[in-house]
Amino acid sequence: MSIINYLLAFKPKSIYSYKNHRAGYYKYHNYINSNIILANTIDEVFNQEDALSISLQINAMGQNMGTKINDLIANLGKPNFHIKKDIGSHHEVVFYRNNILRNTFLTQFHFYRGRLIYVNSTFDYLGKEAGYKEFILSVFYEKYSISETIQFKDSLLMEDKAGNRLLITDYGQLSVKYFTNDKALIEKLFATAFGSAGRNDRLISKEEEKLALAI
Repeated sequence: MSIINYLLAFKPKSIYSYKNHRAGYYKYHNYINSNIILANTIDEVFNQEDALSISLQINAMGQNMGTKINDLIANLGKPNFHIKKDIGSHHEVVFYRNNILRNTFLTQFHFYRGRLIYVNSTFDYLGKEAGYKEFILSVFYEKYSISETIQFKDSLLMEDKAGNRLLITDYGQLSVKYFTNDKALIEKLFATAFGSAGRNDRLISKEEEKLALAI
């Protein structure tokens, strides 16, 4: 079995109840919890230049960007938990906890108006066995046929032929973020988040955004 199939073969564990304290922790500390922050995150990555062009389609755990939420759940099984209240209109998130090499990682799938718009997988490699970080990076290099001559430093931004983007960053843990290039869907999100003036009339400053993400 290749490392790609090895990574994608894992199934989610048992479901967490809303009453479980873990769900509350992830709700407030580990994911985007407003349309404004979601819109700012998407806007920021598409304003970055020098993305590495790749020929293969970007997908998260085998799920294409823009897929419907019911289709994703049918493919991946019931999520560990599912939140769609108090995070902005038309916005909902499903979470899956999986294991690679006996280490747990969390993937959050964000849907806007029922379509997959953003995904984030977090791999905590500190304190793990030697080579865990390098193994995770090698999975993505193999999956998207990236040349080994392209060195990973602190981040790597990729873009497929449809304009979907994948950003891998290292800040003490590996964060792997996927972004749809569905422009119509993104513009609807911007209109919801920023009002009729659109993205140029932000309702939250960068300082406020950092604070919101920190607490």
